[in-house]
Amino acid sequence: MPIGVPKVDVPYDDEGKIPIRYHYHRKKKRRVEALDKNKEKEKEKDENLDDKTHTENPNNNTDSDTDVNYNTDSDTDVNDYEPSSQEPYKARVDDVDPDDSPYEAAKKRKKKQEEEETNWYDLLEVLYCEGLIFIGQEITKKLANSVVGLMVYLDQEDQHDRHPTMFINSPGGFALGGLAIYDTLDLVRGKAVQTIAIGIAASIASVVLIGGGLRVAMHNATVMIRQPRMKVFRDEASEIVLESRILLDLRNSITEIYVRKTGKTHMCITRDLEVEKFMTAKDAENYGIIDGVAAKKTDDTMFDLIFS
Repeated sequence: MPIGVPKVDVPYDDEGKIPIRYHYHRKKKRRVEALDKNKEKEKEKDENLDDKTHTENPNNNTDSDTDVNYNTDSDTDVNDYEPSSQEPYKARVDDVDPDDSPYEAAKKRKKKQEEEETNWYDLLEVLYCEGLIFIGQEITKKLANSVVGLMVYLDQEDQHDRHPTMFINSPGGFALGGLAIYDTLDLVRGKAVQTIAIGIAASIASVVLIGGGLRVAMHNATVMIRQPRMKVFRDEASEIVLESRILLDLRNSITEIYVRKTGKTHMCITRDLEVEKFMTAKDAENYGIIDGVAAKKTDDTMFDLIFS
């Protein structure tokens, strides 16, 4: 035996080393002993818990109503009913059968509460479902995409045989977005969208207004037409030249739209677009941008014409 090795009954090999097989059996024995100890502790714990339960409830009355626990998914607990109330159970919970179990009674009570809850809806979503479209801000790419998608959806899914109505109160905005809305108005000619100007319809918003099937302006509405404008010069010269060409094409397209819709000459429209031309509702009607002006007083004939 090598020097310094404790005197333990361990089989050594010829070189004085402990074989690997012995290490394996020792570790396995320790694991088994640890598992046995854990099982004994759990068994003692369960026995102590049973003794404590019998001490607190010596009669072992498990059928008591206070120990009944119905495992339900309902958020309403049957214990929510006030036991101190002297009213009969049927009077406190309507539409409850006296033969119902507490679980069934709680389920009916929760269903009644859900029916009584008020459902809130977004106003614009409700109006969109009725075919009423609102452009109440500057026309942007995001707004143009939303309006175009909504018009196409209403044209495909409208089952009430009614014409969508678009209310416009916009200072203008992104010219290409406005032209996208105008082209979509021509696309859904099967059920022409009626356009109504409220407040102001300026710049590219007036192009959207003029593209409707029936074009109406409120008495105090204002319409303004002008040529498209370029953004502030911050780009390189080559980009400015390219943008100027695009801007010229936009101006020609918008001019052709006004000429076709109003019946004015090309020279007249070109001259009027040089400056910002503001028009009242009556002036816009005379100019040919709208078909009529809504009266100040509620006129059943006018509204039947608009919303029919």
